[in-house]
Amino acid sequence: PHIVKETVKNGDVLVIGCDGIWDQLTDDMVRVVTPRFQKDPQIFAQMLRDHAFFLGSSDNLSVIVVYLPFQGM
Repeated sequence: PHIVKETVKNGDVLVIGCDGIWDQLTDDMVRVVTPRFQKDPQIFAQMLRDHAFFLGSSDNLSVIVVYLPFQGM
């Protein structure tokens, strides 16, 4: 598993994917396209799934995209 501890900021995006996704896509690849999909997490997740398939993944492809709006105290 890929586990990191980060401070959440307003507008951050969490992408949770199985190995079929991460075997084909790098963190940097996902980071580059994130701004294009800020309005629709479902479309973003579908695009990541489809891109991993296009790149040759033959594993299962599950991905969840969560936008993390953070309200300060």
